[in-house]
Amino acid sequence: MKVLDAAVVLTIAALGLSPLVMGVSPSVSGPLVVRISSPTLNRTIRLDPSTHLTIRVQSRDGGFNLVEVQGLKVRVSDANCPDRECVKRGWLTSPGDQAVCLPHRLVVRIEGDGDELDGLSQ
Repeated sequence: MKVLDAAVVLTIAALGLSPLVMGVSPSVSGPLVVRISSPTLNRTIRLDPSTHLTIRVQSRDGGFNLVEVQGLKVRVSDANCPDRECVKRGWLTSPGDQAVCLPHRLVVRIEGDGDELDGLSQ
């Protein structure tokens, strides 16, 4: 391989990896919403700086999760599942962030309101 060939290959590889190094963030076409999905509740809440509420999600087996919405962020603040991974996830603030409670089959996810493309689809 000649020196020029190696330089071309390295340049192409660097350009191909640059989105991964720079970080690709989703573009959101509208306001943020949080989607709360479980076998007992499906709810979408628009995130707004003035929004403050706590939702108790009861599972069919007697378990519960407390979902707290505070302005433009959301979290599972309490749960009685064994590992509490959903609580350990902490505050969700960006589109694509999610907290999942497998024992209670709960998914809390922040999304853009409307159609959106991720950085790789653009």
